[in-house]
Amino acid sequence: MEELNSVFKNTFSIRSKANFSALPRELVDKIVKKTDLPSRLALRKVSKYLRSSVDKQVPRYKSVGIIINSKCIKVDLEGVAINYTNVKYDKCLVGKPGRKPKKVDEDNMNAMFDDFLTFMSNPAFRLQRIGITFTDDASYEKFEKLREKRMPFQIAVDSLFFSCNPNQSMNPVMDMLDLYKLIKIETDCLEEESYNTLRHYKESYVHIGDLLVDGVEMYELVPKEAPVNQKERKTMKQRHGKPINLFKRNS
Repeated sequence: MEELNSVFKNTFSIRSKANFSALPRELVDKIVKKTDLPSRLALRKVSKYLRSSVDKQVPRYKSVGIIINSKCIKVDLEGVAINYTNVKYDKCLVGKPGRKPKKVDEDNMNAMFDDFLTFMSNPAFRLQRIGITFTDDASYEKFEKLREKRMPFQIAVDSLFFSCNPNQSMNPVMDMLDLYKLIKIETDCLEEESYNTLRHYKESYVHIGDLLVDGVEMYELVPKEAPVNQKERKTMKQRHGKPINLFKRNS
């Protein structure tokens, strides 16, 4: 603390206006190094000076959770929630804790990708866990198209959680991941069982070679009209899942 006070006294006069660019680069880098992912995301937008400091940091993060629907995208960046809400004329209202919502001139999914690209585009980016949940077909299809356009590269992730409805697959999400670095996949999904029945299933696989193996599947059959509780339910049956070849997935 004494070192920090000394730097500020030597850098600023009483009448001077504080400016990060006037601080020693080494000190700024130390401050930025101690910030979390949401803070770094905000700092990159303040100035080129701070952006260069953020981009110098080793981009290793714990978790990102995303729940996507057509009206609002909820993103959890290491425990900090950000809401991207669509408003009139396809503009987006970005809500962050403790701040007044900010309106941006684009739809919510593009706004989300803009933020993600600020750190995911770094080739050294590494994430321990990513969770993605789709709640409707429209947002799923939009994500599939935008991901291919906005994120043509792959990111390194250790663990994936994926949740979806019938007629949706993991492919758009798997295509954005470096499969050689993926260690584990967990799913919580619905699929068509018959004309009036859905299969609600949960799977867990670990990555060995080109295969996801040792899968255990928990499943239950539910009427299409009945709401599905995504949490663990005692009615679920258990069976061993079949190995999945990561590099020969169904389209």
